[in-house]
Order: sequence, then structure tokens, then C-alpha cells
Amino acid sequence: MTRLMRLVLIPVFLGLAALGVVWRLAPAQGPRAPAAEAVQVVVASRTIPARTRIEVDMLALKSVPRELTSAGAVSRKEDAVGKVAATTLLQGEILLKDRLAGADGLFGLAYAVPPGLRAITVGVNEVAGVAGHLHAGDRVDVLATFTKEVAGEEKTVLILEDLPVLACTGALEGGSRPSKGAVGVQPSSEVKAPTSVTLAVTPEEGAVLALADERGTIRLMLRPAVREKDLGPVEVTTAAFRTQAASLASYEYKSQIRLKLTLAEVDPGSLGSLGPGARPGVSAVLEVPDAVAEALDGLASRGLARVVDRADLIAMNREFVSYRLEGEYPYRAGPEGQEVTTWQDYGLEVQVRPEAYDQPFIDLELWLGLRVLGAAPRPHAPAQELALSGLDAPLGRLHSAQAVVRVDLHEAVLVTGLFRPEPTKDGAAQAGLHVLPPPYASRELERGETELVLVIVPEADPR
Repeated sequence: MTRLMRLVLIPVFLGLAALGVVWRLAPAQGPRAPAAEAVQVVVASRTIPARTRIEVDMLALKSVPRELTSAGAVSRKEDAVGKVAATTLLQGEILLKDRLAGADGLFGLAYAVPPGLRAITVGVNEVAGVAGHLHAGDRVDVLATFTKEVAGEEKTVLILEDLPVLACTGALEGGSRPSKGAVGVQPSSEVKAPTSVTLAVTPEEGAVLALADERGTIRLMLRPAVREKDLGPVEVTTAAFRTQAASLASYEYKSQIRLKLTLAEVDPGSLGSLGPGARPGVSAVLEVPDAVAEALDGLASRGLARVVDRADLIAMNREFVSYRLEGEYPYRAGPEGQEVTTWQDYGLEVQVRPEAYDQPFIDLELWLGLRVLGAAPRPHAPAQELALSGLDAPLGRLHSAQAVVRVDLHEAVLVTGLFRPEPTKDGAAQAGLHVLPPPYASRELERGETELVLVIVPEADPR
């Protein structure tokens, strides 16, 4: 073999050998490994010292490989905002749930105290501590009883309301609540009388509570799980209790009062048919509400009355409820050539506040207002524009009255004299009045030929 052939063939054989080695090894390498899965976690955007309440600007979101995170990593900012750093968190550090303190008190009571409040502990017994049924998270009111030597007379006062319970001794064995689905805590050997209860208070409330505990006797009242409004000042003295115990009103704060309203126009000469004392311009309490309804229907059948509207109102005890029968009347206002259309309200408004007792009667606090509009149309307005031009300058007059009426539960209140048009200079009734909105209005009422009456029938419905 010549020197030239050796120089050509040897490199060719070596290249083919290398290609064979590569071909043999390539199938053994298999597919490429997939990229690591990334998850989103919350990290500290700056160093957060221990015992610092975490704000949203202290946090940032970051994507990291799943294998570099733990099961306790926080994945949403809202799960960390408002909690307290139990230890110092360095910038860029992943937040872990077991390093954040919340209201559960797992890191100590100091972390469970809401901002601006303080924790104070009072001693209680089985009676004062609601027989062991208090738990952290409940809310209580505080009663304080003082002797004559301390307060000048024996008295019990509601001194504080809606205080959060942070912790208590006793309660259920082990301090746990009933299991989910339990209807309530049934008396058993597991219920232990508490010896102390820790409450969250403002500094001023803490001073009041400490003084009451020192100079008097306190008792806790457990509030419902659903938040309710406070009752306000409550005080009972021994003297008042002795003289008024038999007649003290026992309010049913959950009682529901149904008010059946009937608004009607009645011929003034026929008002007496509704019952004794029913006459124009005078309100009265009428017995047998069913008889009043029957009398109204009878007058209506003879054309002497017209039922304008009926309504059923539901009111809670000692709360106002309103009934309105109102309309709006358009008129033009402003300099000529620059006028704009505006609206004036008119009609009837009735506000009723029932007050029920554990007695066969009820007090009704009434406020009634009837706004009447009246004015001449614009002299320069075309007839087709009167519906829009309406009043040149609406003259509104409010007829109002208020009273407190006590009625038995088998009686009705009749209110008359709500409206009587003022006569003009020539003695005729004023024209163009707007008393009630269509279709409730009538020409007879606007001319003063009928009497506008309101019948209210209360029905107590304790719930």
C-alpha cells in the first residue's frame, strides 16, 4: 500500500468507527428529563422583625421549584396580612404558617389581643361565669352590683357590653369547643366551672372593670353567636325594684308587630258608622277592628266611602316602620329662556313605632305627614305643555301630627283630620291641589268633599 493510500484510508476508517460508537450509545440516553414544576409562594419583601404585624407592602410573590418548598408555605398574601411575625423574617425568606401568629393564641395570649385593646382577667364562679359555657371568641356583657355604702343605694348596672373573651379556665375539659354539628353543650361531668375569664378591653374599659370588681360584684352575660346591637344604659335600683316590680315592662326584644293599615276616603256625615267617637277632625281608638273593616266596606258599597290603599307592615318591637304613598310633580324653574324641569314631592308618609310589653296592650308612637301642592299653571305655557310645565312655583304645605296612643290588642286606631283644604277668599275650596298621587287621588278629596282617614290595627306576633 502506497503512502498516499494510507494517508486517505486511515482517516476514513477512523471516522466510520467513531460514527458507529456514537450510533451505539445514542439509544441508551433516553428522553430528556422534564423541567422542575414551579409554584407560587409568599416571601418577605424586606426584613420583618419579630412581633411585627404584617402589612401587604411587606410581602411579595415568587415562583420557586416545588421541591424547594414545604407543605406549610404561604401561597396567598391575604393569608399572611394582619398576622404577627413570631420570629424575624429575612428579606426573600418564604413565609411559613407555623411562623405566623394569629388570633388563635398558639404563640401566647399577647398575639391574640386585638390592636388597641388590652387583656384583663377577672375572677368568676359557676354562676358569674355562665356555668362553664364560655369559650375564647365568645362575647359578653358585664353587670356590676354595688352596695348602698359604695353607690349611695343598692343598684345593678350594665357597665360594659360586647367584650371579646380571649381565654377562660374551666369550660370544657381541655378547653375545646363542642365538635362540629353539635346543637349545644349538654350538662355533663365534662363541664367545669371557670375560675377566671380573660377579656379584651380598651384601657378605659379596663379601669371601669377593675373598679367594679374591686368595689362591687360582677357577673358576665353571654351574648348570642350572631352579633346584635348594644342595649345602652341599663340600671336597676333596689328602691325601683321594690316599688315597680309588679309593673316593670318585660320587653320582648325579638317580638314582631304586625300593623294592618287601611287608608280610605269617607263621607264626613258617615264617619259615625265606623264606631263611637269617629267624627271629622278627631282621632279615636275604636273597638272591634273587624267591625270597622265591615263598616268601611258597607259605606263603600253605598258610594259613601272609597278604600284608597291597604298595607301590611312588619315592625320589630321599639323600632320605627314607614308607610309612604307619595308622588312627584314636575314644574319649570329658573329665568325665562333658561328654565329647567325639576320635581316636587307630595303625598302621605306614616311612621309607626310599636312598643309591646308582657301585657294585653301596646303603645303606638305615630308621626303622620301629608304634603299638599297647589299653584296656578303658567299663564304663557301652551295647553299641551301644562303636563310638563305644571306648576309655576309649587306651593307646598305639610300637614303633620304626632302622638302616642295606647291600645288593647283587640282595638284599632282611627286617624282623621289629615287634610282639609283651605277656602279661597270667595269661600270656595282651593282648586288645583295635589294631595295623593294617581291613581289614589280623587277630585272629591282635593275639593274637601270627603274625609281622609287612616285605620291602624296592631297585632303582636312574638318570635
